[in-house]
Amino acid sequence: MKNIQLFVFDIDGTLIQHKSNQVSDATHQAITQLKQAGKDVLIATGRAFYFIPQTVREAVSPDYYVCINGQCLLDKNGQILKRYNLDQDEVIDLTRWCIRNNIAVGLKMANAVEVYYDFQEFATTYVKGQDYKKILRDCTGEDVSESKEIPMGMFLIGNDELILSIKNNFKTLSITRSYEHAFDVFAKGDGKSRAIEHVMENLNIGWENVMVFGDGENDIDMIQKAQIGVVMGNAQTEVQSHGDFVTKDVSEDGIVFALKHFNIL
Repeated sequence: MKNIQLFVFDIDGTLIQHKSNQVSDATHQAITQLKQAGKDVLIATGRAFYFIPQTVREAVSPDYYVCINGQCLLDKNGQILKRYNLDQDEVIDLTRWCIRNNIAVGLKMANAVEVYYDFQEFATTYVKGQDYKKILRDCTGEDVSESKEIPMGMFLIGNDELILSIKNNFKTLSITRSYEHAFDVFAKGDGKSRAIEHVMENLNIGWENVMVFGDGENDIDMIQKAQIGVVMGNAQTEVQSHGDFVTKDVSEDGIVFALKHFNIL
């Protein structure tokens, strides 16, 4: 597998377990070996950059970050190279629907998540132990149409059945499950792949030179396109069906297992 030049890693459920901010020592060592061999490493996540734990940034030390499900591309220092905004009218419609239906809703901006309903839910569960004051902005009671910035993504927390019932009501917004009772919202299209392809152009490589690791619905597009699409053992069956290889659970160092399986380590 000498032709693989770029290694792409999702965060939640792939690099780290849910409700954890720690990359395992074995995974950290494996990624370090890839970098020492001259390979490029990229993190591709639904999280905004400011929501990526410092422990993960330091353990992986990627060359690029694809954040907010492909809506934002950043360099290794966290400087934005490219960003895509959501459709403003549909963002307003979805936010107001969430408020009417008691769904916690946050808008992913460049420097913080603006929360328009149920700030406490975001402060206690979404940030997973991080200092929410640096990540969240309480916009309760404010008119979303007057926000000074158009978001790159959204996050919803609430009743699964209710949220899924409006999944197909929007022309430009894709609503995908992140974990139980939680959903990512991003632009319909290529998702994370769009920003990854900008990196590929810069590196002068194609998908045949890429290996991807993921576990969620929002990882399917890049898993399908990569030369080697690895799905974590903890992923749902639907996601596993799209991969070239289903590795072990994240808690069992599935990344390391897959790299050894393909004789990369």
